[in-house]
Amino acid sequence: MECSVNLDAIISDPARQKVFDMILEEACRQWCCFIDDAPERADGEGFAQFFYEIFELKEQEYMENLDISPQLGQDFT
Repeated sequence: MECSVNLDAIISDPARQKVFDMILEEACRQWCCFIDDAPERADGEGFAQFFYEIFELKEQEYMENLDISPQLGQDFT
């Protein structure tokens, strides 16, 4: 699965940077929480793709929960 997250759009929007950081921390918690059940995660390989999948699923939800709108003309991903 290829990532469709637009990092340039995130970098140019401080609110989206905040959401990016929050989801990064959430993905890290999820990754580590199940490390005993999936010991292959111990080397960290695959975490980036895991994070991007979580980000694509959760960005809109986090933005709505924080009452943040994307900057005019910018898409969420």
